[in-house]
Amino acid sequence: MLADDEAARLDIPAWCAMRGQEYVGEQPADRATAYLVRRAT
Repeated sequence: MLADDEAARLDIPAWCAMRGQEYVGEQPADRATAYLVRRAT
């Protein structure tokens, strides 16, 4: 996922926890932050 909202740093891991998905991490991207989420099977 790409996000340019500062709140995403907290929101995306929280969403993953609520939905049973795996939050892998984040890294800078062009004018945004890339968040890596691994879909749980």
